[in-house]
Amino acid sequence: MAIKITNQIITDKGTTSSLYINIKSVEYNKEIGDMVVTVNVYKNQTARNNNEKCRTFVIPRNYVFDWGVDELIDNAFTVAYSKLTQKLNQDYTTEQI
Repeated sequence: MAIKITNQIITDKGTTSSLYINIKSVEYNKEIGDMVVTVNVYKNQTARNNNEKCRTFVIPRNYVFDWGVDELIDNAFTVAYSKLTQKLNQDYTTEQI
């Protein structure tokens, strides 16, 4: 799974309109009800295939989401991709790959 942003974004590897985001890890903090999602960012599909990560000022490395126990009936990465896509859709045009 991946999320593709089709808006123009400036990265440390140049400008792209096909930025790929993959979830690297998902951690839960039961005490405070947080889901911490760490992402890898790639300039394009070729960079993703070659594991050539990039950086950008607009996509942080970590996202924190509230989560409920009822959401744990699904795979952690599925829940994380859903929440991350909703968040990114607030500012960008995205598609889940």
